[in-house]
Amino acid sequence: MDEQSTILIVDDEPAGREALEGVFFSQGYKLLFAENGQQAYDHALEGTPDVILLDVMMPNMDGFEVCRKMRAHPLLQEVPILIVTALDDRDSRLKGIEAGADDFITKPFDRVELRARVRTITRLNRYRRLLLEKARFAWVVEQASEGYLILDENDRILYANRSVRVLLGLPPGEDALLDQPFQQFVEKSFRCEPESAWQTWRDDNAYEPLPIYLIQPETPTSQPIWLELRTLRLPGSANRNRLLRISQVNEQINSLLGMWNFHSFLTHKLRTPVSNLTFGAEILLQHHDRLPAEEVTEILRGMQASSKRLEREIDDILKFVHTPALTQGQQNIRLGDLPDRAAEIAVEMNVADISVTMDERLSTRAHLGFSGPALETVLTELFENSKKFHPQLSPRIEISVCAKDAGMALITFKDDGVCLSPYQLANMFTPYFQAEKYFTGEIDGMGLGLATVAALVWGANGECRLSNRTDQDGIQVDILLPYSEPKNVQDFVKVNARPGK
Repeated sequence: MDEQSTILIVDDEPAGREALEGVFFSQGYKLLFAENGQQAYDHALEGTPDVILLDVMMPNMDGFEVCRKMRAHPLLQEVPILIVTALDDRDSRLKGIEAGADDFITKPFDRVELRARVRTITRLNRYRRLLLEKARFAWVVEQASEGYLILDENDRILYANRSVRVLLGLPPGEDALLDQPFQQFVEKSFRCEPESAWQTWRDDNAYEPLPIYLIQPETPTSQPIWLELRTLRLPGSANRNRLLRISQVNEQINSLLGMWNFHSFLTHKLRTPVSNLTFGAEILLQHHDRLPAEEVTEILRGMQASSKRLEREIDDILKFVHTPALTQGQQNIRLGDLPDRAAEIAVEMNVADISVTMDERLSTRAHLGFSGPALETVLTELFENSKKFHPQLSPRIEISVCAKDAGMALITFKDDGVCLSPYQLANMFTPYFQAEKYFTGEIDGMGLGLATVAALVWGANGECRLSNRTDQDGIQVDILLPYSEPKNVQDFVKVNARPGK
């Protein structure tokens, strides 16, 4: 036999079990034994035998009751059951059929006939199981998110599941498979990389040691598409069929590229000021006694500038990492305090042209669902970005606050700097993204400013949107935050109570 089949022999008499064991002992079966009905039921659940030889006359739970109990269980309802009995009357046979028995063996039995009947039943049961497993496997493969193909010896597609049809752009339907080699078809839409691996992917090795890729290049409207392909020659296949698994791996590839870009970006941002500091220190250490005072002063100024730049870069990273702490345990800020806070930050940032307008429907007693430190961080980052990307580094900034429906206040921040492309607008809230066209690192900052703004606003159950101005060049940032009015004087005093007031 190609695979060992299992027979469960159930009889309360040792002589009965031994007799059946003698029939099948040398026939290549795996034999299990049970002395009573409950033990038979337990063994059947544990081993799922290919056939059960079940004695009828047993105490407590006879063979008919055992048969009914097994047929009631979904794992055992299809297992062939042969009732072994000395009863040869019509009523007993009808009772066995009603209980779910497949056949009867009358004692005394013919050993040769019994072997033949069990052999036929186990083969049919094996075949039934294979059909069932094949149906289950086909359903799983058809529903899988990964693509699966079966190719014949000429690399033509014999089978393609639903996912692979979508991934490769195959025509739908089983009757629409391609009459051309697989690689010839995919080369029309994809790059096959690495080239050396694609030259050997048809070799007789069972597994391809390294994955191979199908890459659809970037277009003006789409990012690159990466598909990973692994191939397996089906074992025992005389016609040299092979199974292919195709997975979309954009996320993994982008993650690797993003990690590399992040490390490169971080290294570049920190290396420049650190190198300047190191170089300046070495010059002063080696030549301080021979350098004119003016040159020493100039070197120190350069080191001071690099030190401040390094401090800003590190501060940007730490600020983003610790953003949640800006809103924890802090009192909400009054809307009436916003103009003063904005003016203070404008002075600190050396921004001279700023205006703040407040909606008359908003009371100065109203307070935002936002802490003072969080608002100061948001304003500082917006001021810094406006100044950084302004052609003359002197932006005009307009801030307006108006009431919206459902207790929400809209804070609109506008500058008169440059406009951004759709790609830049879509990524400005992404950590470490910089809006400069090329990766030069010349624009000051880590690309964390707007990501910090978005994190704070989203954490306060608000919304944050970025767009180009429609009336002139420049950027508009809309921040929607919840606000509420104090219900009485006591609430007003509680909201506005501050240390030192």
